[in-house]
Amino acid sequence: MNTQLILDDKKKFSQQAVLNDLMTYDVGAYQTGEGYIHFVVEDHEPKFYHGQPMTWLKSWTYFYTVVDENSMTFEDRIARTSWTVYRQQALG
Repeated sequence: MNTQLILDDKKKFSQQAVLNDLMTYDVGAYQTGEGYIHFVVEDHEPKFYHGQPMTWLKSWTYFYTVVDENSMTFEDRIARTSWTVYRQQALG
């Protein structure tokens, strides 16, 4: 799976995930706290996939640990997964 998460300074996010022939896109709001980022989805695509209606998470929380100025480790305690995320310079 390949995922790109964008957080803006207005507390809005977008997240795109690609797995095989499925590409999903979430947009919404986020809030940060001590060691966590909580996301609330306002819209999601696709609404249908292979002719079936899609359901999706309406909110979730990632816990994070800063590794250095350009990377963090995220942890999803519900899915029991963790991964490293890297800062990408903004275009423009």
